[in-house]
Amino acid sequence: VEGEHGFGLGDAEVRFVSAEFHGDPAPSGWSTKTGAMGEVTLMDLPTGVGRVHVSKKGYLSDSREVALPADDRIDFVLAKSNTIVG
Repeated sequence: VEGEHGFGLGDAEVRFVSAEFHGDPAPSGWSTKTGAMGEVTLMDLPTGVGRVHVSKKGYLSDSREVALPADDRIDFVLAKSNTIVG
């Protein structure tokens, strides 16, 4: 996970939610934080389709659908969010 200027974003939240069982009231999911350089490794995820969500305070969040195990690397670039003061 990087910021818009190419620097790794540490402590960003990365969540994976399995979409294999659509409508399941308790979908499978995993959550972790990125390391200091914006890296994270999610292991032992189920094969199939899911969605990866990335967020960090002060940045716009992003998400995308992934197919596992084919999508073995996913890069996210988060843009800074604007703050309104007043």
